[in-house]
Amino acid sequence: MKALLASIAFCVAFTNLAVASDSLFVTLDDGSARAYSLADIRELTFPQAPDAVGGDKANLATLFRLMGNYPNPFNPSTTIKFDLDRPGKVEVTIHDVAGRLVKALVSREMSVGTHLLFWDGADDKGGKAPAGVYMARIATGDQVQSQKLTLLK
Repeated sequence: MKALLASIAFCVAFTNLAVASDSLFVTLDDGSARAYSLADIRELTFPQAPDAVGGDKANLATLFRLMGNYPNPFNPSTTIKFDLDRPGKVEVTIHDVAGRLVKALVSREMSVGTHLLFWDGADDKGGKAPAGVYMARIATGDQVQSQKLTLLK
């Protein structure tokens, strides 16, 4: 039985990150490379990185922002990218154009950094969402942002 990689946190330096043909390709600074199946990954986190000069931690994310999804439009899955400028409780949800909840992707404490979440077009009950326009919503503390997603069939 194949184990599901629910989350990958990058705590090592890498020179290249690419998504192609349902795979994630990572090239590390030492020249080694790894490939991951996107079907097995639900979340990627790029936490704080050591400062190149003093060795202190430097925030990669300086703003709270939802950077959108790619591809958009999408079929069958898309990646939602966002930055957190401070740690805290985060909720990332998908809603239809009427505002109804389709899928709760995240509802938990998250660290500072850049985060990638994958939505496979399924609703909270595991059924496939119909083609149409959806909204990705990220909320943390007093900050909320939304982004339009288009699912094609």
